[in-house]
Amino acid sequence: MTMPAGPLSLADPRVKWLGTLLLVVVFVTNDSPVALGWGLALTLAVAVGVARLSPSRLAGRVLLALPFAVVAAIALSLAGHGGLHQALVTGLRLTGAVVSVALLTLTTERARLFAGAESLGFPSSILTIVDLTLRYTVVLREEAARLTRARAARGFRPKAVWRPGAARAYGELLGALFLRALDRSERVYLAMMARTPGGLRSSRRDARSPSQGPNPEGWGPEGQAAATALWLLVSLTPAALMVALWLWGKAR
Repeated sequence: MTMPAGPLSLADPRVKWLGTLLLVVVFVTNDSPVALGWGLALTLAVAVGVARLSPSRLAGRVLLALPFAVVAAIALSLAGHGGLHQALVTGLRLTGAVVSVALLTLTTERARLFAGAESLGFPSSILTIVDLTLRYTVVLREEAARLTRARAARGFRPKAVWRPGAARAYGELLGALFLRALDRSERVYLAMMARTPGGLRSSRRDARSPSQGPNPEGWGPEGQAAATALWLLVSLTPAALMVALWLWGKAR
């Protein structure tokens, strides 16, 4: 994944983790639609304007959480817990948390992201599971593209997915996909273990120190310190705005 050219990519990943966790906590514990709306708008503006993230990439991450937000909103409305107000708050909370995490993951290389989490004391077993899940997702996507191209080359172009013949074909495709992806993921895992003394944990530890990172021309340690300070400002400003608006709303 190509990192954006913004200065936030150089910030210390440990500071990124702490700032993101703080921002997510403020989002999920706030119950004011006004505060959540302003916080979400400011976070999106920072992601696009300061971090230089593509709006399409951010939209893709938000769309991944959209089904969960819709289901939660419908369930709360049917259960009578707050009605439309609670559904709006839930949707804003989830969207804000997703954008906050996207701001972290889209501006940090995966090796530095895991190294920063490990240096903060995150459980190594959870990091290993997440690492393998990300690698397996790539394997799954490659196998799906390969099987789809093979079926298209054999003339498989159904007019409607819900027809019995097309549905059966897609079911067979899905079963073959998981079987082939499982076989390939095992080969990838064994190759990784064979080439890395000590396994995945040492590979993350030896990949790169969390305080280090890419050093483009003109960026030294002072530039990385400035990027880290900028990241703190980026994460603390929306959180402080939401807390201030929430307290103002309670005081009215």
